[in-house]
Amino acid sequence: MRKTEHPLPRRQRRRKSGPGPLIMAWVGLFLAIIAGGLFFILTPPQKNQEDVLVLSIDNAPEQFAPVDWANQASAQTTINDMDATSIKTANANETTNAATAQPSPDDTGADTNRPQEEILPSGARLITLPTGEQQENTMTDDMADVLEELGDGAVVIRMSDGTIAPDGNNKTKPDKLVQKIISQPPGALERGFDGLGEYGPTPKIASDGRHPSRHYARKFSAPADTPKIAIIIAGLGLDSALTDAAIALPPEVTLAFAPYAKNLPAKAARARARGHELLVELPMEAAGLGPEQLGPAALTTFHSQADNRKRLDWVLSRFQGFYGVTNYLGGSFSSDQTAITPVLFALKSSGLAYIDDTGLARGAAQSMSASYGSVDFLLTPQSADFTGMLEQIEQRALAKTRVTIKVYATPASLQQLQIWIDGFEEKGIVLAPASALVNNL
Repeated sequence: MRKTEHPLPRRQRRRKSGPGPLIMAWVGLFLAIIAGGLFFILTPPQKNQEDVLVLSIDNAPEQFAPVDWANQASAQTTINDMDATSIKTANANETTNAATAQPSPDDTGADTNRPQEEILPSGARLITLPTGEQQENTMTDDMADVLEELGDGAVVIRMSDGTIAPDGNNKTKPDKLVQKIISQPPGALERGFDGLGEYGPTPKIASDGRHPSRHYARKFSAPADTPKIAIIIAGLGLDSALTDAAIALPPEVTLAFAPYAKNLPAKAARARARGHELLVELPMEAAGLGPEQLGPAALTTFHSQADNRKRLDWVLSRFQGFYGVTNYLGGSFSSDQTAITPVLFALKSSGLAYIDDTGLARGAAQSMSASYGSVDFLLTPQSADFTGMLEQIEQRALAKTRVTIKVYATPASLQQLQIWIDGFEEKGIVLAPASALVNNL
């Protein structure tokens, strides 16, 4: 007889078959929570994504990492406890042509069909009368430097032919002529300065010979022996709050926009409406930095001249109304004569100025008589006594009469700059646009 096999009890059968579905579900949920927590801890937050342009140039990498400012040899001064802005983007389908959308007519700056008013240091009102569409309202250096000394309540009118005369209703007319300080907004946007580029309009010299570096620079004149400080605020456009704070600074402050920021035409239009002259930043190869830290539009020594020109054209098409270009890093690129010379030649041919914070492009610029200016002090987000450096710059200006500084925007630096600027008048220092102090402009 065969022995009958009895089935195992239910409890023993469950133990042999492994954990049940409910236990597996709980284990899976627990592991998912742990994995999510680790991802949150190990992944750095991405700041200001709404302001960072997503693009692709020649399928270049699009992951941007913060710059390690502590290892940048080009930095001359530093700022305490400030982090460099983290710029990160992911691959996307947005094209560079879409990034070159032009501002609407309402965003192109101040209304040039109405008189423009400005308060002179003496307290007098300077009124600029409107001119025709093609007529440029010019002023000679003599007119700008020598105006009648008018007190509070007096009116100075700048006529359409460039002449200046006191208002006829003003009864007080001193006999002595003294030098005056004149500062006026950049010229209005003109199609005559727009050339045809692969990615959109790029600056060019107008058919009548006028240069964008002149027309789009803020008009300024002051006695030669007056201490002057020019301030360039760099890295704008990527952070809306920082950009708004920089635009709120006095109009004599020069603003430099990063090319990777979104909606640059509208942001530039707001800055111009405030009276600021503008620069666009040109990312360049620097020692110790990879492509992800400079972006797909960076100029490098390992790209061909044609490839670098393509990237330059893209940067120059980002918005309109800037008078020049300034470097973003670029110690390695600027020191390579073969690499930097074609770029300077292209900028010169476009009628643009180049503002250099490395000083390494001076020789190449001088050899071709390019519009070139160098920065005396570069303030970056490193650890240093920011207030102490401002005092040092101030003393140098009082001794040398003119100093140009470039500051990368942070909340603390902009706040301290505003306080510093507010004290200029009492110390006899004049705030000047960068275009007025750099060489060959």
